[in-house]
Amino acid sequence: MKILHIIRDMEEALPLQVAGEQRGQGYQVTLLLLHDAVLRRVSFPGPVLACEDDLTARGVEGRYPAVDYRGVVQAILDHDKVISW
Repeated sequence: MKILHIIRDMEEALPLQVAGEQRGQGYQVTLLLLHDAVLRRVSFPGPVLACEDDLTARGVEGRYPAVDYRGVVQAILDHDKVISW
């Protein structure tokens, strides 16, 4: 099963904890960072994507692989389960 975690704020550790546990259970887990979540450097053993416009607006281009809005929608469609934090 492929799981996408859409994270908008990194104030709490729970999203990364849950994603890490799911990955440890053999799921294919991807993080998609939006809004202020792009400001924090994330150490995660799976794919981490970020919204291109949010990276640009916050001046942190190049920190993560960037996806445009079409890429955000495609990421949602490509996963079996989507969890939004």
